Amino acid sequence: SGAADVSGSSPAPDPVAAVLAARDEGRDLVLTTSGTTGVPRTVVRTTESWWASFAPYTDLSGVTAGSRVWVPGPLTGTMNLFAAVHASVVGAGVVERDRATHACLTPALLDRHLDLLPRGTRVTVAGDALSPALADKAERAGHSVAHYYGAAELSFVACGRDTASLVAFEGVEIEVRAG
Repeated sequence: SGAADVSGSSPAPDPVAAVLAARDEGRDLVLTTSGTTGVPRTVVRTTESWWASFAPYTDLSGVTAGSRVWVPGPLTGTMNLFAAVHASVVGAGVVERDRATHACLTPALLDRHLDLLPRGTRVTVAGDALSPALADKAERAGHSVAHYYGAAELSFVACGRDTASLVAFEGVEIEVRAG
């Protein structure tokens, strides 16, 4: 049955449509990691592994039917592609920053756009550690903040308000090892 290639090496013309088609056709996803821990790698995931994560992501992000989500990063990034596919599946729209009720951002993008987001934007942050200081700054600017740690290979691992408050997502077991 093959796989839908939504990787950075040969991305589909419309990555969201490619993921939705892969699900309909029972195909896996070919994704590329961001390379934040080294060289980017290709990962194969089932579409079902993404769909199983939609309910926890909905709870964390608050994105539901009618939400307007700003996803400024490239759809070759799994964090961004997941947020855009989730929005499509739950009936939310992907919009420009000025119309957003919700946003999916890295900490750097949150810091850069903090004062430009519509007041009250619900921001979901991933892709790097969200410091408590930046979460505080976002809340002082009138936004609500949720943070998660995940990986292209694993899906969601932990969530909280910021990196200092992360706890395992329901059903996830975490083992901390020395070194």
